[in-house]
Amino acid sequence: MKANRCHWLLAGMLLAGLLIPPAATAREKAKHQLLLLELDGSRLKLLQRNLVDLPLPRQRGPERVRSWRITATGKKGRVLLRRFMEDPRLLRAEFHGRRPGDPIEGVTRLRAGKVSFTVRLPASGVTRVVLEKLRPGLTLDAAPRADAWQRVAGLELGGRESRP
Repeated sequence: MKANRCHWLLAGMLLAGLLIPPAATAREKAKHQLLLLELDGSRLKLLQRNLVDLPLPRQRGPERVRSWRITATGKKGRVLLRRFMEDPRLLRAEFHGRRPGDPIEGVTRLRAGKVSFTVRLPASGVTRVVLEKLRPGLTLDAAPRADAWQRVAGLELGGRESRP
């Protein structure tokens, strides 16, 4: 009988959250924001901003250097997040062969005009987003150099647009 009461007491404490370590509850409360951005030439516009009730996805494996990058900064220009990304204007389409067993064919096109893409950022502290690309004529080997990057567009997250 005593063992039964002990089990009920432990179950009640567990349900009340008394036995969950503080680190676990902090992790559960971690959030990030998902931004839908629109790039039109040298203008970056915020289309939608959603708060996601999950931690910012972690980078799995080594990060591949790509020809574009996005930087999120906070107060006083402190870099909070920097991620490499593919050119948002690229569109890749794949098609099955004409007959069963034919290889898959793929085509990559560079879209003109406005393009929309998503970015995940920390939930708080981000005041500015800057989109950059490698300077023409440079290869990915030059990516670690600060002068290798050319600013494409920027956005103050208060909603104001910014140009290069």
